[in-house]
Amino acid sequence: VADNYGADEAAVMSIKAGCDLLIYRGDNGLPIPQIEAIAKAVESGRIEKAEIEASFKRIEAAKKVYCNLKNPVDVTQVGKSIGLPEHFALADIITKKEIPPGMDLDLADER
Repeated sequence: VADNYGADEAAVMSIKAGCDLLIYRGDNGLPIPQIEAIAKAVESGRIEKAEIEASFKRIEAAKKVYCNLKNPVDVTQVGKSIGLPEHFALADIITKKEIPPGMDLDLADER
């Protein structure tokens, strides 16, 4: 999306499409141009302020559930559950839009 519309417009489009949270990677700090584009979209009415408020409430509710866990994740053990070879294999299958071996899907039955 960013390749076709630019990073700023992609951020606005993502919010309009219902994304509550945008995640940026890299060491460049905050994505200031994208934050400003979203703010301008709200100011102009392109994004309803109520949409932002509803997203905030969903994020806040998720934080209350997941950030107050009694047994937090031991980050030194994350590698035992995330980024396993089978995860990368599944990602390759999804990227190639293949049906995994041994999985018999007859999509005609779902119609």
